[in-house]
Amino acid sequence: MVVDAISLRFSLVLDQIFALMPREVEVNQPLSNSPPREVSPRRIPNRVNSSFAARLRRDPTSTEESDEPRYSVWYLLYQVTRLFCWVGCPPVPELITRKVAFHPRKAKENYFLMGKPTHEGEEIVLDSLHEIKKMKSVHLAPARKPHRALEHNYAWLQDQRSSEVFTTKTKQGSQLLGLWVKSNCRWVQSHSRSNRVILFSDSNASDLGHWIHQGAILGKSLKGLADFLCADVVGYDYSGFGYSTGTACERNIYADVEAIYNHILKTRGDDVEIVLMGFSMGTAASIDLASKQPKKLVGLVLVAPFASAFGATSKDPDNVGCFCLNRFLSIDKVAHITVPTLLIHGSKDWISIKNSHALERRLPNPVEPLYVEGRDHCDILDDPKVAERVWEYVFNETRVQKQ
Repeated sequence: MVVDAISLRFSLVLDQIFALMPREVEVNQPLSNSPPREVSPRRIPNRVNSSFAARLRRDPTSTEESDEPRYSVWYLLYQVTRLFCWVGCPPVPELITRKVAFHPRKAKENYFLMGKPTHEGEEIVLDSLHEIKKMKSVHLAPARKPHRALEHNYAWLQDQRSSEVFTTKTKQGSQLLGLWVKSNCRWVQSHSRSNRVILFSDSNASDLGHWIHQGAILGKSLKGLADFLCADVVGYDYSGFGYSTGTACERNIYADVEAIYNHILKTRGDDVEIVLMGFSMGTAASIDLASKQPKKLVGLVLVAPFASAFGATSKDPDNVGCFCLNRFLSIDKVAHITVPTLLIHGSKDWISIKNSHALERRLPNPVEPLYVEGRDHCDILDDPKVAERVWEYVFNETRVQKQ
């Protein structure tokens, strides 16, 4: 993941360098003796980060003046040097990882934390978690007002029978915002496993605002996941994401998931059964916690996992070398996981599917994995086969706690 983030930044810089390089052909001079091609009257719009292909498609015989600035080679060299300095200074692996691997969302960017000072008072948008103590009730709301026809999809956020906002403190000192989504499945209330909870850990560039939609089953909905699996689902924001305080870094996300796990234990008691579910970066946090073999853990679901930061795009995730910048070493932790573990991966994911293969080989108790043909990193959770496989796993393949 670190490699991919660095590659993305360099590709953008190189794209800009290509765009800013002076043309070697006069704008009125055709490339050959052949007659010039007819130029479409519609102009191709210029974009700051347009692709190489779009640049090459531009007609070199066009007499249209380019509005793009032209800078010297020294300026371009300065830009590249500045990028190197930003990434590598100071040369501390933890700080470098923090810069390129995490893209935290700011508070009120994707969702609002709403509160009522009194039961009859008007709702206000809270600026921080410290204001929660002054409120009689709090709930989440989408940052953009939904269409009138879709407002019912968010009504559950204001119903305390369906969701509950909570906060908890980590051992690193961060204050986390969590959302406890309650299942309305009637089957749960009469079933012996009614005290089962799914702890969901998100990716490195999302927050709770991405998962409060009710429409999808798994794709973008904690509520849909709770009702489909007939189990409560707990989501949260990492340190530095959304309203959560602290800084986004590898050490903090491990402390974050542990703090939320302990909150579930404290809330639900000794008979609770917890299933960890991680997506992308969340798989690293879930693997780290599962490797410590916490009590009441009955299962682990890993969606689009990576063996390590440099293994994410490596052809051989098992052997990426002992490099000091390699972080999120899940490949070294999975051997200590004793609960049944489900791996899910898309064939077109930018995180090589070989990462799941490498993890499966080292897991002591893997169940039948699901490798979805044609799915990538962004739409893997939208596939119906994923929902069906997770349901089958949660009900039939997780560990049964001894009473």
